[in-house]
Amino acid sequence: MTARPTSRVAAISLLSSATLGLAACGSGQTDGTPARNGGGSVIRAEAACDVKGVKAPLRRTVILVDAKALHKSDNGLTFAERNTAFRDLILSIADPAAALPAGTSAAREQIVIAVVPADGSAARTAFVGCIPGMSPQELAAAQQRESGVSSMFSSGVARSLEEQATNFRTQLIGGMVAAASQGAAATGSQSGTVDAAPFLAGVRASKGLFDDDGRAQRIVLFSDLSGIDLPAGDPASIRKAGIEAGRKAGADLSQADIHVVLPSGKSIGGKDFFDAYWLAQGARLLSYAPDKLANVAAPPVRLWRFAGQAAYPSGPELVDIRIGEDGKGKLTASWLTLLGTPSFAVPMTGSIVCSGDECAIQSDKGGFAQAWSEAPGGEPEFRNDLPFGGMRNFALKIAGDRISGQASDEGVYIGADHSRQGIAITGKTR
Repeated sequence: MTARPTSRVAAISLLSSATLGLAACGSGQTDGTPARNGGGSVIRAEAACDVKGVKAPLRRTVILVDAKALHKSDNGLTFAERNTAFRDLILSIADPAAALPAGTSAAREQIVIAVVPADGSAARTAFVGCIPGMSPQELAAAQQRESGVSSMFSSGVARSLEEQATNFRTQLIGGMVAAASQGAAATGSQSGTVDAAPFLAGVRASKGLFDDDGRAQRIVLFSDLSGIDLPAGDPASIRKAGIEAGRKAGADLSQADIHVVLPSGKSIGGKDFFDAYWLAQGARLLSYAPDKLANVAAPPVRLWRFAGQAAYPSGPELVDIRIGEDGKGKLTASWLTLLGTPSFAVPMTGSIVCSGDECAIQSDKGGFAQAWSEAPGGEPEFRNDLPFGGMRNFALKIAGDRISGQASDEGVYIGADHSRQGIAITGKTR
């Protein structure tokens, strides 16, 4: 199958430093005293957000909670009795003893919990904090530096981390109680059309919580979306409607990874629609499931950003590229965005192998531009209204502050030249 692109529309024809850092983590910088902000109480536990001697995490997690999914409670006892599912979800993401060993979150990753009011207005922050901890490599290095001075300090780092985790967990629970105090008078599902659903309107109005600040963004949505009126039909028509609704919503979600967490027993039939809906707003739906996060992606250990162009046959098209490396040879939080009207943000999956300041990047079988097809994962589609015409492959190289390579597909040729099956991509760090 071939496509002849001719235009943009025809897309394809660090002892002391470690000790200082840990002292900062355990300091009284934040004692959990509520501060008023946006109509609600905010618990802040930010001591681990900036620790000397270790790198700051490259991802932030924002948890947006539907007020209608919370049973209103004003104290810890009633909170625990009435909001078990919400409590368990937050602990799985932010409790150091659970989230770090499982790889659900990164050491010192920032966690924000905010409640979207039942009227669809912007979310109100209840908790901001960074998970205290070190990666196994960071902990081993810190302990080695200690033991080089005196064996009597060999367990100091680990013990300090345990104390910090205990304090953080107390503050985290306080944040959850603060969130539940903002619960709606009556719980229930979202209803009506996608355009009118208050929770989704509140997500759009809360863009400032997850604006691009140089980190990758992960958004967790805790809401019962099963009552929303979604279009019926075959999967392709549902995805098409999702893209149209996402374009209409007009939000820019900063190439975030999204997880929708539904109540137990609720239908997950809206996954196809919402996958397309958020893709059209520059985000990737990683899971749509009850009770917990599924399909958790690794946080990046390195991020590159490039501004560049793609050599379309009709002329160069501007692109924005973000490359994330997971530390194990795979891409994570990686996107290529074809700028323009409309824009197309395309998730990138594959491998990355680095030596010095050079990295070789290769796509896997994730489909690349086929993410924008109404029927991804089936037979490939090559159409002029798809980014890169639907090309499924890319090969890129980072060398210093430059990136170069191409998108390609054996099923596509460019213009009249049947031997040309790729579009060159170049860029420079920004």
